[in-house]
Amino acid sequence: DIKCTCTEDGYKLYECACGRTEKRYYTDALGHVYGDAWYITKEPTENENGTAKKICARCDAAVGEVKDIAFTDLYKYIFRDGGAVITNFARNYYADEIHIPSMIEGKGVLVIGDEAFRGCSNLSSVTIPSSVKTIGDKAFGLCSNLSSVTIPSSVTAIGYKAFEVCSNLGSVTIPNSVKVMGDGVFCDCSGLRNVMVPDSVASIGQSAFSNCSSLSSITIPEGVTSIERSAFSDCSSLSSITMPRSVTGIGESAFSGCSSLGSIIIPDRV
Repeated sequence: DIKCTCTEDGYKLYECACGRTEKRYYTDALGHVYGDAWYITKEPTENENGTAKKICARCDAAVGEVKDIAFTDLYKYIFRDGGAVITNFARNYYADEIHIPSMIEGKGVLVIGDEAFRGCSNLSSVTIPSSVKTIGDKAFGLCSNLSSVTIPSSVTAIGYKAFEVCSNLGSVTIPNSVKVMGDGVFCDCSGLRNVMVPDSVASIGQSAFSNCSSLSSITIPEGVTSIERSAFSDCSSLSSITMPRSVTGIGESAFSGCSSLGSIIIPDRV
C-alpha cells in the first residue's frame, strides 16, 4: 500500500499474473496542517525585518504563508553590566543557520544566557559574535542537529552543560581565551570526534566529555592540573590520550567505560 501524504494521493498497487500493475482504491492527499511553527528564510536585524514561512505540522515542509518577522520576534534580552544578555530564542521559529547579533540597542552582546537556545532541535549551525564573553549554563543543550558552532576568542567561560546532547556536533575548537569550562560541558555529544582543549584551562570538569562515544583521541594540554570525576566516562571509542606532567589530580571514574583505551600513562605527581 502507498500511503497518502500532504500532497500526494495514496493507493493500493495490484499486480496481474501477466506482470501488469494497476493502482486502485485511491485515498485523497491529506493537505497541509499549519500550527505555530515558522521557518526563517531571512534573518532579521535590529534595523531590517526578516521573513519566515509557515511550517506544516504534519510533514515539516516550509510551504505556508510568508510573513515579515522583527528582531524582537526571535530574541529576548536584558541589559546588565554595560552589555546585552540574550535570554531566549523563540522556539517556534526554526532555521538551519543563525548568526547571533553582536550589538543590541547600541550595546555589545556579552552573554548568551542560560538555556537561551536550549532545545532548538532544528538549528544546524550557529555563529557566536566576537563580543560574547560568556556562554551560559545549558545555552545550547539539546540542540540535537547542531553540527557547526564557531566560538570566538573573546569567550572566557563556557557554562554547565552548555552543549549537552548536541549529538550531531562532530568537532569543536575551544579558543585559548577560555579559562573555565563547566561540568558536563559536552556530555552526551555522541557524534563528537575531535576536540581541542586549550592550555588556558586549568581543570577538565566533572562529566565534561562523558558519553562522547565517537571521541577517539584527546590531547590534554600542559597547564591542566586536574581531571574531575567522570570527565571522560563511557567514551567507548577513546583509544589514545596524552596527559601532561602538569596533571596532579584525577577524579573517580574519570575514564570508566573507555573500553577501547588500552593503556594510559599517569604523571608522577598524581
